Amino acid sequence: MSSLYDLYLHEGLTDQAIDLAFLGINVSPEQDDYVLPFMKGTKFSFTPLRGNGRWAGEVYHVRGEPTNFLIDQEGKIVYSNFMIDGNNEQMLEMMINSMLAKKGKESYRWIETSLKSKEVLQTAREIIIIQDREGDIYEQFAIVPDPKAHLLIRAKTNRVLQGEQKLFDYLASQPLQGSYQVKVEGDKRRNTSAENFNSKNEANERSKKQEVTVFL
Repeated sequence: MSSLYDLYLHEGLTDQAIDLAFLGINVSPEQDDYVLPFMKGTKFSFTPLRGNGRWAGEVYHVRGEPTNFLIDQEGKIVYSNFMIDGNNEQMLEMMINSMLAKKGKESYRWIETSLKSKEVLQTAREIIIIQDREGDIYEQFAIVPDPKAHLLIRAKTNRVLQGEQKLFDYLASQPLQGSYQVKVEGDKRRNTSAENFNSKNEANERSKKQEVTVFL
């Protein structure tokens, strides 16, 4: 966390520094005397504030500490209930960048919807979020999935895989897993007949499945 603070506020990222603040709120008043010594000992450089457990529960629905939030300039919670340590600070950096760049970006809404779905369905045993090609955003794959939340998204970008091979080329070389036919009806609203889709009134679908590691 401290390294990201330094990245945004002390390494020339002026525009981001204007829009970004790191705050830490102690919700256990009996520990107030330990906050500043703790920050000095750990070299944390964010701004310490004081609260209490009741306030945190009522305003931000906090059920345990630490609880992390990213809040935009309008006071809206953008990301919540995520854990950050020294091994996944890159994920937090992506979250911050997506939040700072969200103004005017339609793509941000796909990530926001996925995270909101996870929040609403947090008691579910497993969550599968299905989106069209507009949801094919690298930051979403880095931020949203966890052991019980999965993304099923129609690919739009021919991404670079491990070994520098492209996604579409790799899938094209894989064996067919199965196929099926779907009957296509005409659109009565537009007076469109089925023959305009397929002379046999059927659409052929083919399925391939492979696990890959995406780099970009």
